[in-house]
Amino acid sequence: MVALVLVTFVDLFVPAFSGILLLRVVLSYLMRPGSRLMDVLISLTEPLLIPVRKVVPVTAGVDFAPVIALLLLQGLQYLVHAIFL
Repeated sequence: MVALVLVTFVDLFVPAFSGILLLRVVLSYLMRPGSRLMDVLISLTEPLLIPVRKVVPVTAGVDFAPVIALLLLQGLQYLVHAIFL
């Protein structure tokens, strides 16, 4: 029962958070930094990106943290499926 709840949560969280993260990346090129939508997207995604940035710093002005975060989320989903299903 707990395993099913965990799998369901991960199956809902990973795509939703990935979509929010991708939206943030795309809109960061199109919108000004102080906009309300960007502030919301940043506040939702920064808690995951900050620890990733500590391990993988910005290189030559390119932030790879969103890519690494997406890969980690997909890996988490795969791991949960492999263990509980």
